[in-house]
Amino acid sequence: MGIPLTPPPSQTPATGDQANAVVTGSFTATGAGSDFSVYGVFNIAVWGTFDATAVLQKTFDGGTTWIGVLSPYTGTAVSITASGALQFAECEQGVSYRLDCSTYVSGTMNYRLSTSGLMAMSAGATSF
Repeated sequence: MGIPLTPPPSQTPATGDQANAVVTGSFTATGAGSDFSVYGVFNIAVWGTFDATAVLQKTFDGGTTWIGVLSPYTGTAVSITASGALQFAECEQGVSYRLDCSTYVSGTMNYRLSTSGLMAMSAGATSF
């Protein structure tokens, strides 16, 4: 049985939020969003009125190298162009995710990456 771990301040959810770790932000131009360290199942939600594209990326080396995440169903990069939500799972500790707004035309693209449960982990945690 695992032990619950405390997320770092940058991943602390708002009061009343049921998730253990949350990263939120918005895009109004191209660029990378905040890192999200996670182990286990997690959610990605995007909403707003926008004409933009965000791609899901992950890093195995603490952020030095970011690579695109491929859909297990299509084998193509996870590319978000409309409001909606996705669920993914990470099987390896020490991996971080982020959204990267690769194309921006107009509006505001809001995002949230979140997780709950015993597998929500803090940065640097190595055991359960």
